[in-house]
Amino acid sequence: MNIKKYRLKLTLRSPFLIPSTQISAWGHDVSQMCDERGFAMIPGDLIKGLLRHAMGRLEQHCNEWGLVLNLFGQEVSSDSDEPVPLRRGGVVISDLVAVEKPDIETAECALYTRVHFNREQGAAEVGHLQVAEQRYSPGREVLFTGTLLLLHEPQRYEAWLKRALALIPAVGANKSCGYGELCSSELIALEPATSSNIKIGGEQLYVRLTFDRPLLVDSQRVAANLFRSSEVIPGSVIKGALAASLSGQEAEGLNEALSKIRFGFAHPRYSSDSEKEEPLNYPPLPLSLMVHPFDETGEKLFDAASYPYEDEVKALLIDGEIPVQLGKAKQAIQDAALERLGRKHSSLPGEVRVRTAINKNHNTAEGGLLFSYDMIKPRQGDSFVEWYARIDRNGADPTAFIKLLEKLVNGGLPRVGKTEAKGEVTLVTGSETETLKPQLSPQQDKPCCYWVVQLATPALMIDPEAQTTHGGLLEQYQNYWFEVAPALKLRQIFTNERLIGGFSAYSYRFREQDDYHPYLLTESGSVFVFEPPNDSVNWQCWLEQGLPLPAWVVHRSFNRETKRIECPFVPENGYGEVLIDPAAALPLTAPQQLEVSHVQ
Repeated sequence: MNIKKYRLKLTLRSPFLIPSTQISAWGHDVSQMCDERGFAMIPGDLIKGLLRHAMGRLEQHCNEWGLVLNLFGQEVSSDSDEPVPLRRGGVVISDLVAVEKPDIETAECALYTRVHFNREQGAAEVGHLQVAEQRYSPGREVLFTGTLLLLHEPQRYEAWLKRALALIPAVGANKSCGYGELCSSELIALEPATSSNIKIGGEQLYVRLTFDRPLLVDSQRVAANLFRSSEVIPGSVIKGALAASLSGQEAEGLNEALSKIRFGFAHPRYSSDSEKEEPLNYPPLPLSLMVHPFDETGEKLFDAASYPYEDEVKALLIDGEIPVQLGKAKQAIQDAALERLGRKHSSLPGEVRVRTAINKNHNTAEGGLLFSYDMIKPRQGDSFVEWYARIDRNGADPTAFIKLLEKLVNGGLPRVGKTEAKGEVTLVTGSETETLKPQLSPQQDKPCCYWVVQLATPALMIDPEAQTTHGGLLEQYQNYWFEVAPALKLRQIFTNERLIGGFSAYSYRFREQDDYHPYLLTESGSVFVFEPPNDSVNWQCWLEQGLPLPAWVVHRSFNRETKRIECPFVPENGYGEVLIDPAAALPLTAPQQLEVSHVQ
């Protein structure tokens, strides 16, 4: 196995300053970068930059060329107009966090000030006083720990990394005046997990994911320059990060198995050892849930899919009022309804970061190039966020399946999302797996005049090249279901759709002169109501493998050379998972307790 994991330890002597973008208190010009507990931290990118510089010096003095390129990737010049193929490096470093608690409340740990003197006058320059925060007493040696991954040829590059660490004199800002002296550094190899201690019970298993930094995945453009991360991690993100860690002959031998293995979506919840107990928000609530528009008690909460519809489309009235979808109701009504369902609004910690392009001519922010990213923080105080995902072997070679699991457990996920977060992966065993499985199953023998299917994850169902209008949306879904299950007759839909492609998707979607057709995903929670089928339907296959792809996806995306469908929204990436009759397990208002009527 090419990948190897190390424990990286750095000891800095205070004072040191790793600047943060946040201001910790009034009057502080520069604050120390810290985690949620207030412990100082060093970003992994900073260590990588220092190692790259030191490795460049080793290249020149030892005449050992190629170290920087192979370990840290290719540096692309912004002045060059020539396209350069991207070559990523083989080193992934997590953020390093201090082991010891800060002593900012002691008298010895004071604010440090710096001032710029006017050379001609010999006096302090006006407006050039800087107040810097110090969280550790002067002279105190502070140990920072993190992880380092070597993605290929560790037997060759391990010694070079240790030599490069020894060449780093200091870490952080103000090194010229003695800040951040690096007292010692250690790179300790960690024992990898082997197939002997990876136990697989059956064809599927669950994994737990934790991350070392804020996460930005499957982001949506919620404003002109604001991108918000999804709380749920798509299976394609997990599979893509794992595929990126494969290289050379190893990738050739495992690619076929990786394409077959099904990676489910990873859903978040707080760790079980934290005081803050949050339910796992899975499965998603059906979009067919409706509430009375003026009921702030949540008592008039019902499933609109459970009411039979006539051939003519008529408005549904509840107690003389047109109901509203739960997700679009007033905040007080939503809170009351969610409390009744045992759910809450998302309370995962977030962090907003801002990026802008700097004009190199006049060294100011470039107009119109300011972007904000609303990310998910993996930790808040003593509460940690964990993500759980299901992995199915799905007919892949058992030996290759074991090797890929070893890769996950040993190396984790090196680069996840926009922030390239490092993900730690552990296998979930024992009774804990039972709490992760959806408890809903088909109830085919119940006396009912309708059948309900809900999406647990987004699915690709609508043809983006078709001229879809609001009135023709039902027809598009009818065409899909007739293709995959002719025995089903679609009667009603409760759906949300999302264009994939960010700004371009919204700008060029409806321009006839542009041959641009972004994917249109049907969101999770969408509900489809059918008439009872005359023939049998393979519900169990859908529950285990997800909904099949429509024919137009296979026709347009199939690569004859690789024999694979080049589309990310396939069942093997967790898309198209379904639930059958999801509202049956929810505490909803009984139909006889509501006054139901229809109007033209």
